[in-house]
This record gives sequence, C-alpha cells and structure tokens, in this order.
Amino acid sequence: MSTQVKSTFAPDTAHNPIGVEEWKAEAIKALKGKEWETLEKQSSDGVAVHPLYFDCPEAFTLAAKPQDFKGTWDIRQIVNINDATSANKTALVDLENGVNSIEFTGANEGSDFKALLENIHYDLASFALDKCDVETAKALFAAIPVAKQKDALLVLNLKADAASIALFNEYKDRFAKTTFFVAAANDENKTRAEQVATAIIEGIKALKAGDENGIAPQEIAKSLLFKIFVNQENVVEIAKLRALRNLWAKVCAKAGIDAPMSIHAYTSKAMMTETDPYSNVLRNSVAVFAAAIGGANIITTLSHEIGKEDDLSRRLARNTQIVLANESNLARVNDPAGGAYGFETLTGEIAKGAWKLVQEAGL
Repeated sequence: MSTQVKSTFAPDTAHNPIGVEEWKAEAIKALKGKEWETLEKQSSDGVAVHPLYFDCPEAFTLAAKPQDFKGTWDIRQIVNINDATSANKTALVDLENGVNSIEFTGANEGSDFKALLENIHYDLASFALDKCDVETAKALFAAIPVAKQKDALLVLNLKADAASIALFNEYKDRFAKTTFFVAAANDENKTRAEQVATAIIEGIKALKAGDENGIAPQEIAKSLLFKIFVNQENVVEIAKLRALRNLWAKVCAKAGIDAPMSIHAYTSKAMMTETDPYSNVLRNSVAVFAAAIGGANIITTLSHEIGKEDDLSRRLARNTQIVLANESNLARVNDPAGGAYGFETLTGEIAKGAWKLVQEAGL
C-alpha cells in the first residue's frame, strides 16, 4: 500500500480547517468599514504583496547556503581616501569599534598602500578596493609582504576581462584568499527582477570571459562577488536576495560549478531623505535586516546623512549592524525566510521575471 507524502506547502487542514474565505471574512470585520482591497499592497516596482498566503505552488528555498558566518556576516565600512595616512586612521577606528571589513574608495596605482595597510590585520579583516583596475591591483599586491600574501583577505572588485583574468592567472596562487571579480547591479531605478537579472548576467559574462581566456568557470565563480543595493521594503528585498541566490545556483548547476556564492549588499542611496536624516537611521536598520535575512555575506550601511562622513554617522552606520548581528542574532539561522508561503511566492515571482530577462540576453 502506497503512502502519500504531504507537501511541505500544503495547509494543515486537519488541525486548522480555517481557509482563505473564513480568514477574509474575519479580516473584513476587523477593517471596520474599509474595503478588503486596502490590505493588498504593491512594492515600489509593482510586485504584488498580499496580506496572507495560504498556498505556494512551487518551492524556491535557497539552493546554495550563504556561508558559515562564524557569528556574523562581514560588516564592511567604506573609507574614502583623501590621503593614505588619515584613511588608515579612520579604518583602524572602525575596526577597533566592531567592523570586520573595510572598503576603500578612491585608490589608484599611485596610492601609498603601505601607509594604507599600516597596522591592519588583513588576514583577519578583509581589505577591499572599490572600482579597482589591474594596475592598482598590482600596486596593492606589491605592498603585501611575501609571507602574508597567501592569507591576505583582499577584495579587488575587478570587471572580468582579458586583462583582469591574466592578472588572476598570474597571482591567484600567491593570493589564494583574494576575491578578484565583481558582478554588480548598481542601478536602483530598475525593478527588482531587472536588478537580479543584471547581476546574474554580469556573473555569466565573468564565467564566459574566464572560459575564453583559459580559466575554468569553477575558478572564476570562487573568486566572484555579487553587489546589490537593498532598501527599506524589507519583504520584497528579502525575496530579491533569495531570488538572486536561487538563479545563481541554477547557473552554477548548468555549468557544473560547485562554489559558494558571496553577496555584498549596500543600504540604498535612493531611499534616503535629505530633509529628515535621522529617519534614515530607521531606513538603514530595516534595509540591513532585509539584507541579513535574505542571505547577504557582506553588508555596508551608508551614512544616514547624505554626503556626510563624520564620527557620529560612522558610529551609527556600524552600530546598526553590530546590534542586529550580535543582539538580534540575525546571523544564527540560515535562510530564516525559507518555507514561508509569502516569501517563497515573492522569491519565485522575482526569480521567474529575472530569469526571463537573462534568457532574453542571449548568453
């Protein structure tokens, strides 16, 4: 006699016979004259968000584990380089006060990397450069003592092309823990499906560029970082990051790749307001929450005051993450949104829309 296996997503009517119509009737009573439709919402880019989900036709649980957080994700703070010595001092204050990763902006091949690296334990805290090029990467490599090269946690954010892949091929064994390449979705004006598709397309291009230059897709994938912005619409932003993970796992499966995916999420510039900067602290908090629940490996909190980087704004930016990671314990559970009808449905909708765009790109 065969035993029918119950679907993970089937409502448990044996113990809870209440269905959508009964729930809807009770909700209408509670609305006190308002229409049911007032509970139906849409995200800023038109994704429908329903008040309750009773069924999920298809599971979109994470196909790839984010990473072993070892207590938290990487809390990465941005340091702008005016001069190397002052930038180094700013980075050390951030590191001493709880961040475990620094991203420097404004570096070039003429930067004084020895001064920039002074007293930074880059075998413990990752050292990232934004918008790096091949010559800048070589200058950074030259500043790392030979004995420390293999354990250096460097992040170069290079666009994968023939020149950067040649650099990778030359230095990958010496700098075994360095992340060389980036696949970024930087345009916040795009829909969530478009953002996910952009990142996936950039990732596929990186794999193809490696293959065309004699590097196996597996090696490129292991040294690839995905970048994306996350705003305060936390429900759909969680689904967006889960959709990104789902689709990259799909790409990796098709390419025969077994490599962890790494996502760097930034809190959104577009969600910030100039007129009430302290409300941006709340927006940042919700965005960090969404990034963490969605499975980001690295999170950067932008300043709550647009264009301002003083001690207070830096402290608020890092402490937002420290509190959520260490006091709210958000990093202790892998994919906490997995299995919830609403999140699975929204993840599936964004993933399907993004995958269609990837297919239309003809890669």
